[in-house]
Amino acid sequence: MSEAQDNEAEALKQPVVGPRGSKEEVGKKRKNKGEKASEEKRRKKEEETARKKKEEERELKLYGGEGPSFQLKLFEEKKIHISIRDVQGLVLWLVGEGESPRWVFVKNKALCKNVVVVVMNSLSLPVFTKYGKECMPFLTEKANFFQVATRLETHVKNVKCNSFMDEFFNKEVKKVKKEPTPHDGGVAATMNLINGTDSTTTQSSYHKDSEEITIPDIPITTAVEGVKEYHPSVEDMMEHGFCVSTLEEETFIATTPSERPLTDDEKIIVIDCEMCLTKDGHELTRLSVLNWKGTVLYDTLVKPANKIVNYLTAYSGITAEMLIGVTTTLAEVQSTLFAKYLSKEVTIIGHSLENDLKALKIVHHNVCDTTMLFPHFQGPPLKSALKYLSIKYLNRGIQGYKGRGIPVESDRVGHDPVEDATAALDLVKLKLEKGRNFGVPSKRRTEPMLRKVEGKSIVLDRPECIGRVTARNCSTDLIPVGSDMEAAKKARKQIASGRYSFTFVHLHLLEEYMDALEWADPMSSSDADEETLKKILTETDAILQRLYEGAPLHTGFIVASGQTNGAEEVEGDSDDAYLRKWDLARQGLCFMGFKEKSEAE
Repeated sequence: MSEAQDNEAEALKQPVVGPRGSKEEVGKKRKNKGEKASEEKRRKKEEETARKKKEEERELKLYGGEGPSFQLKLFEEKKIHISIRDVQGLVLWLVGEGESPRWVFVKNKALCKNVVVVVMNSLSLPVFTKYGKECMPFLTEKANFFQVATRLETHVKNVKCNSFMDEFFNKEVKKVKKEPTPHDGGVAATMNLINGTDSTTTQSSYHKDSEEITIPDIPITTAVEGVKEYHPSVEDMMEHGFCVSTLEEETFIATTPSERPLTDDEKIIVIDCEMCLTKDGHELTRLSVLNWKGTVLYDTLVKPANKIVNYLTAYSGITAEMLIGVTTTLAEVQSTLFAKYLSKEVTIIGHSLENDLKALKIVHHNVCDTTMLFPHFQGPPLKSALKYLSIKYLNRGIQGYKGRGIPVESDRVGHDPVEDATAALDLVKLKLEKGRNFGVPSKRRTEPMLRKVEGKSIVLDRPECIGRVTARNCSTDLIPVGSDMEAAKKARKQIASGRYSFTFVHLHLLEEYMDALEWADPMSSSDADEETLKKILTETDAILQRLYEGAPLHTGFIVASGQTNGAEEVEGDSDDAYLRKWDLARQGLCFMGFKEKSEAE
C-alpha cells in the first residue's frame, strides 16, 4: 500500500470534527450548559424562597410574632352553629370584598394571603367521634392547624350532595328599595279593571296582620285561561324533576285527550298525595282531589303494592290502623282518575306535583305548581315548603304549623291532603289576582361569590359537579378531576405556587361510600363495611395533610363536611326518630385554622 493510501486510511479513523468540535465535545458542552442552567434555576429558587421567608419574618414581627388565628364568638352572637353562608362570608372577609363576620374574630388577618376550602360531604359527628382519633389523626391531633371545630348547617330543606355548592358559590345581594312597578297582564289586569284597583303588592310588603286573608273569588271561566299562563315548558318540568315521557318510565301512563267536550268546571282539578315508604321507595297511600271551588271530588286511601317499612306518619299522617281493610290499588285509582277527572286538557294544581305524579305513575304536562309560581329565591333545585308559603301569603297555618314562635297543634299528627290541596289552590287564586310578579323574588338577588374574591381562584371537582359553579366574568380556573387523589395532587401543586388567593377542593370518597349505602346510617346499617369506612377516612386525612404541608405559611384552611347521611329508613323506626335523623342529616362539621411553622422550620 502506498504512503498516500496509508494516510487516507488513517484519516478515516480520526473522529469527525464539525464547526463546533467533535460529537464528544458537543455532548460535553451541552451537559455543562444544562448543569449550569439547573444550577441557576436552583439558585434563583433558593433566593426566592429566602426572600419570601425574610418577608414573612418581617411581616410577622409587625404583628408581634403571632400568626393569624380564629377566635369564635358564637356565644356572644347566640349561635349554636354556623351556616354555609357564614363560611362564605368568612372566605370573602379573608381574601375578598367581604364584611367582618360577627360570629368569629380573625386575629392578624392581614397575614393571610390565601384560603383553601375543602368539602367532604357525609362526615357526621358520630362517625368522627368514633373513628376520628384512629383514622384521622391529622384532623384531630393537629391543634396548631384546626383551632376551631363547630357544627355546620345548610338552609336547604332537601338534603342533596350539591347543596353546599349551590349555597356557597352564590352570594346573596342586599336588597335595594325601589318603587313598585305594575304587574304584567293576564288575569291580574282583568281583575284590576273589574275591581278598579292596581295590584302592585310585593312579596315583602304583603299582609302583616294576624287575620287570614280573604281569597279572591275568581270565576272559573277566567281561571281556566289564567292558569294556562303558568303551564311550564317541558324543559322547566324536567328541571323540576317531572317525568315528561313514558319512555323515561315504562310503568307510567300518559294522559290522553277527552272523548267529549269538557265544561269549564272540569278543566281544573287540585290534587295532593301522601306516601309511605316501601322497599321500592315512596308509594301512594292516600289521594285527595278537589275542584276550583275547593270541593272534595275524590278522597281515598290506597294499599301499596309492597309492604310498608316506614309509614312516615309525621309527614303522611298515615298509620297502620288507617290502612286496615283498605283494598284500593294504584291501578284502580288511575282508572277512576282517567274515567272521571283527568284528561290531557285538564290543568292540575298542586305543590311539588312531580312527586304526586310519580306516586300516581302518571305523565301529565298541564300543571300549575306553586313551587314554580312562588320560586325559592336561590332557584332550582331549592323549593319553598307549602307551610311556609301558606303562612307568608295566606297568613294561614297548615300541617300543624301556626307560624314562627307559635307552637304546633298538640293533637295533630302528619299532613292532611285536603288541607294542603286547599292551600295550594288558594295560593294559585292569589297569584291570578295579583299577577305574575307576585311572590317572585327579584332577579338580582344573587351573584357569583367568586366575583367578590380578590385575585385568582381555582376550583377542583368532578366534571358532573364543576358545572354547578357560577364563574362567569370571574378570574377563576375550573379544573375537572377524576378522583380524590388527582384532586389532591393538582390542588397541592397550585396551592404551593401561591398563584391563587382562593382554592376550592371537593372530595368524594366518603360521599360515594354513602351513596352505595343509599345514605343509611354507617354506624348501624347492616350493609356498612367498617373496614372500608376506616380506609376512606384514613385516605381523606392523608389528603388533608398533603394539602396542608404544601401550603404557604399563614394559608387559611376551612374543612367542611357539608351535609351528612340521610335518615335510615328501616321498619320499626319511630317517626320522631326519623325526624331527628333527618334534621341531623342537614348538619355537618367545620374545621378552621391557619398554616403555621412546623418545628422543623
